[in-house]
Amino acid sequence: MTMPDLFVSDEVAKTLRRGGWSPERRVPIDGMVQVLEVEGAIVHPVAEAVLANLGGLVFRSAQGKKVAFGAEEACYWIGEGDWPYIRKLHGESACPVAAGGGMIYFVSENGRWMSVHDQWTICYFLEALSDVLEFALLGRFDVKQGIPLSGEMIQPNRRF
Repeated sequence: MTMPDLFVSDEVAKTLRRGGWSPERRVPIDGMVQVLEVEGAIVHPVAEAVLANLGGLVFRSAQGKKVAFGAEEACYWIGEGDWPYIRKLHGESACPVAAGGGMIYFVSENGRWMSVHDQWTICYFLEALSDVLEFALLGRFDVKQGIPLSGEMIQPNRRF
C-alpha cells in the first residue's frame, strides 16, 4: 500500500520537512514489522505505509517534546497484558506506529487512529494521519474529547 496523500497545515509540513520527511520518502520496514509482531501487534497495510514513509523519523513538537515514528518507540510503553485492552478500545487491528509527548499512537486498518497516554490515563480517537500530526506536533486537540481510562478499560496493574 502506498501512503495516501497527506494534506497538512504549513506549520506541520515545515516540522515534518525539518525532521527529514518528504512525500517520496520510503524506508525498509522489515525490522519494524518484526518488532511489532514479536510484541503482539497485527501489522496491516495502513501501518506498513505509515512506517515506510515516517518510520525512523523523530520530530520536535511545538512544546519541544520528541515524537518518534517506529516500532520500538511505540511499543516501549505497551506490556504484554495490555493487548486485550488496546483491542477492546480500538479493534483487533490496532497497531502502534509512533510515540512521543506522553502518548502512544495506534492506527487501525481502516485508517482511524487512537492516541493513548503512556500511563494509560486517557485516550483520544482521531480520524486521519493529518489529525494525528496536528495533535502530536502542534498540540492541537480538544481536551474535552479525551476519554478517561479506568476500571475495566485497562488491565488491573494500571488501575489507580
